[in-house]
Amino acid sequence: MGENQRVFTFEAKTKILTGWMFLAPAVLLIILMSFLPMFRALILSFKSGIGQNMAWAGLYNYTRMFKDTVFIQSIKIIFLTLIIQVPIMLTLALVLASMLNNKQLKFKGLFRTAIFCRVQHRWYHMRLFSGRYLQLMDLSTQSSSTWGSFTQVIIFWGMHSVHALSW
Repeated sequence: MGENQRVFTFEAKTKILTGWMFLAPAVLLIILMSFLPMFRALILSFKSGIGQNMAWAGLYNYTRMFKDTVFIQSIKIIFLTLIIQVPIMLTLALVLASMLNNKQLKFKGLFRTAIFCRVQHRWYHMRLFSGRYLQLMDLSTQSSSTWGSFTQVIIFWGMHSVHALSW
């Protein structure tokens, strides 16, 4: 037996097996509810048709998608949001965390509760960055006051040509 090999007693093996038994239902649910639908969606993306009349389309759906101007414009807006929003969000989070850890700060619990409530009400965040995110609208026909701040910046930069998809 080599030096690096461990010898497990019966009790150690039982504890290890017990741990894996507790993890098994969660792992099974994650596989069934997350990975299996992702795999089936990937396979479905290579097909075209409706319902039972699906035929293998190969890469046709992907070539059509990358030629679509609405898709390309949407990807540009997503990356613009990523480049602007993520650094601002991380910077603000670090600044707020540093301020809340200050020992001289009074009402620390109140401020932490206020921040936590803000996180729980995520629809405020969606309204700020997406405006009327539940409605598919043409941005060029809407008043800029009805949209969120970030969407107004996108409209100001001339990226307002994304129309609702006609599916």
